[in-house]
Amino acid sequence: MFFLAAMIQPGGGRNDIPQRLKRHFCIFNCCLPSNDSMDKIFATIGCGYYCKERGFTDEVVSFMKKIVPLTRKMWQNTKVKMLPTPAKFHYIFNLRDLSRIWEGMLKCIPEVACDVPTILKLWKHESTRVIADR
Repeated sequence: MFFLAAMIQPGGGRNDIPQRLKRHFCIFNCCLPSNDSMDKIFATIGCGYYCKERGFTDEVVSFMKKIVPLTRKMWQNTKVKMLPTPAKFHYIFNLRDLSRIWEGMLKCIPEVACDVPTILKLWKHESTRVIADR
């Protein structure tokens, strides 16, 4: 019989498991990628979708390089400022939230996203949908 478990660091209303139980498991710690790595991952995704071949304007294509680090910095600041507490245990922000913002951004078509203000409105909407709804 095999057991597979996943947990987050103790704190914010979460308790640690006893050492006597931990000794039966092989524990791995997976760290977040560096800022440069995250920017490269999401820039590849964003710039790969918002490209001239799909019909997006030059203005939108060049703006994608600027919005990728902006999105990451906003996510990191939110993660630092909205820490989980026992009353607000749902304030756990992980890399999945950042990918949800980009998932929504990638559902736009060139006929709608024809200029930078429209892309900014879409970015604001997706960021609000993923982060502010908590």
